[in-house]
Amino acid sequence: MITPYADDVVCYVRATPGTVERRRLMRERGLALLEALHKKRLYGRSLKAFAQALESDPSLYDRIVIVGHSLGTIIGYDVLQLFWEKHGPTHHQDWGPDVPGVQDALKACDGYVKAA
Repeated sequence: MITPYADDVVCYVRATPGTVERRRLMRERGLALLEALHKKRLYGRSLKAFAQALESDPSLYDRIVIVGHSLGTIIGYDVLQLFWEKHGPTHHQDWGPDVPGVQDALKACDGYVKAA
């Protein structure tokens, strides 16, 4: 009874010739979904602008929450890590205070924290 579920986790976390391609496809699909959702975000808008934007396009998001259990947690973590490597500040990228957009992002974050 347990083998089918435990076997899925083992297949995902082990890098064998039979699992590498399937794992890559799962990560690509998850990353594509997260990037599509990220394009629909509403951060950095005033409350009035936020309400107006939602009226015109209810598919917009204020935030994205990723929930997973068991293998879904591992896949979700992998997708988030890939997304952050591509879009977030990492040791591979120069995100100094003079890089365009950094100050705006920090101000938006500060405003969100103060409002919360």
